[in-house]
Amino acid sequence: MLATAATAHAQTVYFSASDPDSFEGQGVESSAYVATGFVTDASALPYTLNSVTLTMGLSSGTPSNFQVALYSNSSGTPGVSLATATGNSNPFVNSGKSDFTYTFSGVTLAASTNYWIVASATGSEFNSYDWAGAMASGGDTSFTGPWTNAGGYDSNTGTPGSWTSLSGPGLSAMEISVTATPTAVPEPATYAWLAGLTGLALVVARRRRVVV
Repeated sequence: MLATAATAHAQTVYFSASDPDSFEGQGVESSAYVATGFVTDASALPYTLNSVTLTMGLSSGTPSNFQVALYSNSSGTPGVSLATATGNSNPFVNSGKSDFTYTFSGVTLAASTNYWIVASATGSEFNSYDWAGAMASGGDTSFTGPWTNAGGYDSNTGTPGSWTSLSGPGLSAMEISVTATPTAVPEPATYAWLAGLTGLALVVARRRRVVV
């Protein structure tokens, strides 16, 4: 049996913010980008970002083009877009709250680093999606996973320096669940196997040389 080149790891929820008793939220439309942040732990391995699940509240009007993106950090607020997720572009909710999952591909997260998940859409004040929020007090907010909360923000333009904390409206974060996988590294035995394979290739190459 050939040795595998990497150790497999299961997808795990590394950060989750929820408040099942709250129906407070933040509208997402053309002039209202909404973000929630997390800080990865001090792992020896980087992570592969798999997906994020957003809890959405009551929508209004006819918004469209909902997008979810990963942003860098800039002085404690969202910086610039790093990657865009794939998922439902119309997470319209008629009653209660519903979860929508968005997947990322080929995105690596560094350890001990602040990142932001940013939602945007096309619409107006009365034509918007609603991202459910986790209350700072008076609710049933809970945070789970080894990664930590970095707070919630909104912005008219989504550009660095334009963000305003949602602690004013009383939100400590937006409701979200983030799954990731530790980046696999070769086992020690794999290094030995690869070294042996390289040596064998060199021997074969020498035998094929033609002396003139």
